[in-house]
Amino acid sequence: MGLEFVNKLPSPQEIREQFPLPTGLDRVKFKQVVRPGDTIEFTCSLVKTRGPFYFAEGKGRVNGKVCVSGEFSFALIPNEG
Repeated sequence: MGLEFVNKLPSPQEIREQFPLPTGLDRVKFKQVVRPGDTIEFTCSLVKTRGPFYFAEGKGRVNGKVCVSGEFSFALIPNEG
C-alpha cells in the first residue's frame, strides 16, 4: 500500500510546475494558545490522493505540545504562463 501511494505522487519537477490550491479543512482542533514569539512546528502526512486532489492530516506543536491538529485538502493546479 505505501509503495503504491508513493508511486502516485508527482515528481519534484511536476510539483514545481504547479501550485497548491487549498480546498478544505476538517476536524480542526485548537488545543492551546499560540502567542507572538512562539515557534510553531508543523508535521503532516498525506492520507490519500484522487486525481489532482490530495488529502492530508497534520499537527502543530509549540515546545513539543500539540496546539492544533486537523485534516486538510488541496489540489495541485498547473501554472499558467
